[in-house]
Amino acid sequence: MERALAWYVHSQPITHVKKEDRPLTTFTVGMGFQSIPDPENYDNLPTPIIWPNATVFTTSMTHQLHCLYAVVAVYSGMTSGHKLEEDHHWHMIHCFDYMRQAIMCSADMALEGLETTFPDHNGGSDGWDSKHVCKDPKKVRERLESVRAYDDQEIF
Repeated sequence: MERALAWYVHSQPITHVKKEDRPLTTFTVGMGFQSIPDPENYDNLPTPIIWPNATVFTTSMTHQLHCLYAVVAVYSGMTSGHKLEEDHHWHMIHCFDYMRQAIMCSADMALEGLETTFPDHNGGSDGWDSKHVCKDPKKVRERLESVRAYDDQEIF
């Protein structure tokens, strides 16, 4: 069972590995951006992202993965002394608040028991031995890629 995202490549923090060498297995082609033709036919869409030739929206899951990556990138940069992006302050405030909202919205009520992965086996819970109700990630990826607005595949 895969337990964690691979944030390190060849023992280097992922933020210091060239983008083309980073593992992109957690991100979809199109990065979750979808072009919605005739958005005026829908009554429940948020304010759209306007591209030159399309009305575009992104998806919460890919936005959440982007924020998780951004938090890891800033942490990695701060702990290794590498230069951080200029916008990291406001971006972190946004990402922490956005992930808080995502957690509250999903309100996963799975029961969690004794931890199974902590090195000191401190008696807490790590959430790995729980039964969560999840969407099939392959079907999510297939859907997102089938309606993508473009072909980029980055986390940035």
